[in-house]
Amino acid sequence: MPCHCKICGFEKPVTSNFKRWPGIPGFKLDFYPVTQRGLPDGEVMGFICSRCLQSANKMRSYTKGMMLGVEVSRHAVNRYIERTKADIDDFDRGRVAVIRAFSKAKKIKFKDEYTVKRIISNNYNYVDYYWVGDLVFVVTSNQPKTIVTVERLWGKKLNEDFFVL
Repeated sequence: MPCHCKICGFEKPVTSNFKRWPGIPGFKLDFYPVTQRGLPDGEVMGFICSRCLQSANKMRSYTKGMMLGVEVSRHAVNRYIERTKADIDDFDRGRVAVIRAFSKAKKIKFKDEYTVKRIISNNYNYVDYYWVGDLVFVVTSNQPKTIVTVERLWGKKLNEDFFVL
């Protein structure tokens, strides 16, 4: 039975039982089943090829970033990889990881003594801070919002050194 991609029409003859695909010797997975709500036990709506799946994932992360209304600087991606020790080798994957982490972050405010030092050291540019785990995202206050860098908390404590807004 030939399988074909619902998006681009790429076709390949394979068995219709896609659950057996991983067990077929020498079979390179070119198709992925698309189910209702993305659940593995859902009804199969069709198949998508690996190339279209990669494009769809990139578009999903781009759309997610657009919905958040943020851009990500190359410096922020580099700092995120450095601080999380993530095994990320290219900018696009790094950008997706930063956006994914940022989407879970909460806006915070540092104590006044930290804020004054930061404003002076940043040439009086005002920024917003977002916190998730032990990471702090430094985001420009003006539009379009840009994640400038990613920092660690370095021992600062919630409700002592910074507060959730």
